[in-house]
Amino acid sequence: MTEHSAGLRRFLSLLADFRQMTSLALKGVLVGPAIAAMARLAPPPEYSVTSATVLVQFASIIWLFQFSPVNNQSKLQRQMKRAAVVFVVCAIVCFFLTEQFTVSIGHSRKRVVIGWKVRPEVQAITTPAYTAFDALRGYEYDADRVWTTGSIMVMWVALVLTWMLTFAALTMYIGYFILLQSVIPQVNQEKS
Repeated sequence: MTEHSAGLRRFLSLLADFRQMTSLALKGVLVGPAIAAMARLAPPPEYSVTSATVLVQFASIIWLFQFSPVNNQSKLQRQMKRAAVVFVVCAIVCFFLTEQFTVSIGHSRKRVVIGWKVRPEVQAITTPAYTAFDALRGYEYDADRVWTTGSIMVMWVALVLTWMLTFAALTMYIGYFILLQSVIPQVNQEKS
């Protein structure tokens, strides 16, 4: 059996066993973006971004099972630590970008992405009493009328990429944990 088919076999057996705790953990991670979208925490448009995020997670876990050095426990542990660091950093950046560059529309939890560069015609009418956010409300939350399209797109891409990287890193972290749990019993059996 080749190493590639062994990776696929490990992955499929993990998904097939619904009672196994590691299988449930992996499935829980894959559902995470959908829960975040329902809570309106995902970057807009929530459902499109969530669908793409789940695909990235699925690709990440397949990559992990296919190419990870399952016979090298210390390398798996290092990779797990790296995934944890990437997760924490991306989660912090994603939170910061969401807080700074999205605005809730009215009383709903729906959000709109804003840019960092205000259009010159809006800049000309802003004062300490009438800000770009007041103009956004006046333009019925159409951010393209207040901020430049380029600055909005850059912020949207940054939000979506950090969002996806956050969940991909979490998926990799859980995946390395799962691999380590399957490697440890094999190592203990070989020592016996």
